[in-house]
Amino acid sequence: MYLCQILSDEKLANIAEYFGLKSVGSVCSAISEMKKLEEKGEMGKVLNQVYRILNIKK
Repeated sequence: MYLCQILSDEKLANIAEYFGLKSVGSVCSAISEMKKLEEKGEMGKVLNQVYRILNIKK
């Protein structure tokens, strides 16, 4: 969900629908948690690897 939002700039409602969620709040919570983990460095390395594989400059 996090990657969908940051890479496509898609609306949260569309992301929720794609993942079969009824609430935009669920998407917002998941994205918020990922941002926190990325800032702490816990997911930063993994996300950087994903960005490299997808050839995305962030």
